[in-house]
Order: sequence, then structure tokens, then C-alpha cells
Amino acid sequence: MTKTWKKQNPSGTFVAWGKDKAKDENSFVVEAGNTLQGIIKDIKPSDTYGTIYTLAIKESESDIIVLGTTILNKNMGYVRDKDKKVLPQEMQSGGYTVQVGDEIRIIFNGTKQTARGKDAYLLDVEVNR
Repeated sequence: MTKTWKKQNPSGTFVAWGKDKAKDENSFVVEAGNTLQGIIKDIKPSDTYGTIYTLAIKESESDIIVLGTTILNKNMGYVRDKDKKVLPQEMQSGGYTVQVGDEIRIIFNGTKQTARGKDAYLLDVEVNR
């Protein structure tokens, strides 16, 4: 049997944190001060983003894809180890590492400039427990 390489295309709509960050008209835009709420359908490791989260939300028929950032991954309960692998962390102060099936809210509190001059998304995470 001959194998062939096939490009993997994620099915779903990517989140844009702010209208100015939308790649195209198909992005699901969350403006500063607003919340993204849904059920986690999948959590995948990513060399680029640490973790990629797939959510089902009421406002969209297609799955919503949220690319991890340092702040989001930490608030979801995932951290990079010394080998740059993203792993669940022991949460402090009663925190919880989110899992597939959890209902979550991601609160977009705007951005702040990093020491390197890039925008960092200020994202808080709440888990419905």
C-alpha cells in the first residue's frame, strides 16, 4: 500500500483577540472587555503555541480554535518544562488544570506591551465547577 502525505487542516474557526488581529472575515472576534465561554472539546500540544484548545460555543456552529499564549496556557493550568514541553501544572490557591469536557470562560482584558515590544493578551480563565 502506497502512503501519501496529506495536509492537515483544522476544522473550526480561529479566535482573534480584537478586530485588528482577525486574519480574515471568518475569524471569531472577541473584543477587549468581552468573554468567550464554551465547553472544551480538545486540547492538543503545539510546538508553536504550547497548547491549542478547541471549544464548542453557543454563538458558533463550528468549533472555535484558541491558540495558546504564555498567559492563557498558565491560566488554563499548563506550563512549559525545561525541555519546552507543555504539561499540566500543580495549581496554587485552589486552581484547576482544565480538561476536555470542562465549561470555561476566557475573559479578554485587553493587551499590554512586553519588554520585547510585542502585545501580550491579558486573559483570565474561569472554570465552571
